[in-house]
Amino acid sequence: MENGDIQTFYGDLLKDGAPIDSMVKTGDVIGLIGSSGPGSTGPHLQYAVRVKGSWVDPLPILEAGGAIFRTK
Repeated sequence: MENGDIQTFYGDLLKDGAPIDSMVKTGDVIGLIGSSGPGSTGPHLQYAVRVKGSWVDPLPILEAGGAIFRTK
């Protein structure tokens, strides 16, 4: 997902639910959690965030509850 300078990435999905570069809104299914990757012991999701091309800690975005992606 991308919103201006912010890009989010989702990995180890069982199935994609939204095409790349598609517009999504809160509550849309964007994929199904899978169990891939070396040494996987169960279902999980990899979530990563880039801001202006640099990787950042995604926790503040998760704690904001998506407010950072809302448009005015």
